[in-house]
Amino acid sequence: MVTGRPLKDATQYCRLLGRFIYHTITRLELTYVVHILSQFMQSPKEDHTEAASQVLRYLKGIFLPSNNNLQILWVL
Repeated sequence: MVTGRPLKDATQYCRLLGRFIYHTITRLELTYVVHILSQFMQSPKEDHTEAASQVLRYLKGIFLPSNNNLQILWVL
C-alpha cells in the first residue's frame, strides 16, 4: 500500500499513463509496470509519479539520440 501524498492534479499523470499504454503495444517489457501504475489513475500519489518518472528514464536510455548517424542498408 502506498502512503504518499495525493497529487493535487492527476491530469498529467493520467496523460503520461495513456502514452505508456500506447507504448505497451511495441514495448512488451513495459506491460506489467504500466498495468500496476494504471490501477492508481483515480487517485495517484507522489510515489506513483516517481515510479512513472523511472519508466521515462528507462525509455530515454533505450531510444536513440536524435543526432545519431544511424543508416539502414538493405542487403539483397
